Amino acid sequence: MRLFSAENLSGYQLCICLIMHNHLQMQFRMCVNNLGYIFKCDVAAKEISSEITAQIIDGEKKSDVHPYSVREYEEYLLTHTSDNTEFAAAAPLVKAMLNYGAYSQLYFDRNEGALANQSLTTAEKQLGVITAGDINKNSEANLPDDVTFTGATLSLKSKTTLSLYFKSKENRPLNLTCGGMTTETQTINDEQFIRIRDIAAKKLSEDVTVNVSSQEGNGTITYSPLTYCCKVLAKTDANPKLQDVVTALYWYWKAADLYFPD
Repeated sequence: MRLFSAENLSGYQLCICLIMHNHLQMQFRMCVNNLGYIFKCDVAAKEISSEITAQIIDGEKKSDVHPYSVREYEEYLLTHTSDNTEFAAAAPLVKAMLNYGAYSQLYFDRNEGALANQSLTTAEKQLGVITAGDINKNSEANLPDDVTFTGATLSLKSKTTLSLYFKSKENRPLNLTCGGMTTETQTINDEQFIRIRDIAAKKLSEDVTVNVSSQEGNGTITYSPLTYCCKVLAKTDANPKLQDVVTALYWYWKAADLYFPD
C-alpha cells in the first residue's frame, strides 16, 4: 500500500510503503530518472511509534528529510477506510498490530509516552481475555535418551524467531535441523539451541518439527510460537507485562489469519 509521495529534486520521487505480510517492514521506494530503487527497514513491534527518516542525497543535492512512523501510516489507513476497500479490509489487522505494538512498548519500556495504539478507542484498546486452555497448544517430544529439552524463547523483533534449547549427556554435540525453515544453530555453555527465523504472523499457530540427532539415536520435538504463548499464560508467576504481550500477539495472529489468504 502506498501512502506518501514526495518529489522535490528534479527527476526524483520518493515513496514510503508499509509491508505487512511475513513481517512488518517500511519500504522507501525511490525513482531516479525512471529507474527504481528500494530500501527496506524492518520494524519491531516495540518500534511502531518510533520515527524513521528518509532523504534523497545526490552529490551536493539533498531532498527534505521526511520523518515517518509505522503508527502514522496505520492511523492514516484507519481514517480512510470509508473510501478505500483495501484499507477497510486491513483495519482489524491494523488495530491488532497497534495493540501488539503498544504492549510490546510497555514490556520493553520503549517510548511509553507515545503508545502505538493511542489513536484507538478505549474499547479497541482492550484485549480479549484469553487463557492457556483457550490456546491449547502443547509441545510433543520424542528425544534420544541422552538429550533433554530445556526450554524455548520467542524473539519479538520484526521477524518472529522461535528458539528451542537442549542439553546432552556429557555435552555431546547434537545435530538440530528443521526442514523448510530458516534456521541457525549455536552452543552456549552447556546448552545447544536452534533458532527458527522469519515466522509469519499468520503461521504463529503452525507446529514446527525439529529433528534431533545424538550419539544415542534420533528424535523429534514439535513446537509453535503459540505453544510458547500458552506456557507463558499458564505460569502463575510469569511477568504480567509479558502475559499482556503474548495475549496481544495471539489476537494479532487471529487477525492475520483472517486477513491473509492461505
